[in-house]
Amino acid sequence: DQTIKIHYPVLLFSTVIFGCVLYYFNSISQNFGILFLLLLFFFCYFLIYNSRKYNIKEESDGIIFQQHKDGMFKTVFFLLAGIFLLKYGADSLVRGAVLIAEDLGVSDKVIAVTIIAIGTSIPELATSIVAALKKEENLAFGNLIGSNIFNILAVLGVSSIVKNILVKDVTILNFDYMAMLIITLVIGCFIYFFSKKVISSIEGSVLLIIYILYIIFTLN
Repeated sequence: DQTIKIHYPVLLFSTVIFGCVLYYFNSISQNFGILFLLLLFFFCYFLIYNSRKYNIKEESDGIIFQQHKDGMFKTVFFLLAGIFLLKYGADSLVRGAVLIAEDLGVSDKVIAVTIIAIGTSIPELATSIVAALKKEENLAFGNLIGSNIFNILAVLGVSSIVKNILVKDVTILNFDYMAMLIITLVIGCFIYFFSKKVISSIEGSVLLIIYILYIIFTLN
């Protein structure tokens, strides 16, 4: 329910704001970086506030949450260990893939939108697959939407504060960003109009085909 009312609308809003900044200013300046981080801060604050409010309501209704068998220290340890291992594996994959791509004479843009993008998304992919197999659909879908929001607001926000990000390749605006926006809108159609509240296997296949077509056009 939160995905429909909060998470996806914030993702769409972030995507549109990102595109407007690129089209009108052809760069992401330090000021826009600060704006992105402020938007992320308010989004996270709202999520935490809303979650606490929901938990209080559940407790008042007599719903008691089951205590986890593992202690807090053990849980935090495994969480941090998992994050470290995922990052190390993704970094190793990207490093090796970039070296191979450069030996083949592939451009930096192609490396960025294919190998690096896939490599840095492997942690989200692994987490979502495990969550889906364990019937934690909210975690699986929320992880993907949350990571995209974080990439736009936090990654670009922090990067642009360190150094202004200039868009030198016009195809990033005319093709890559438009592909990003279209995929975001397609996901919204799946959520609100087609199967509603779920992403079916057929719709997942459609998204995968769209991405494969995007890669093919990028390489050509």
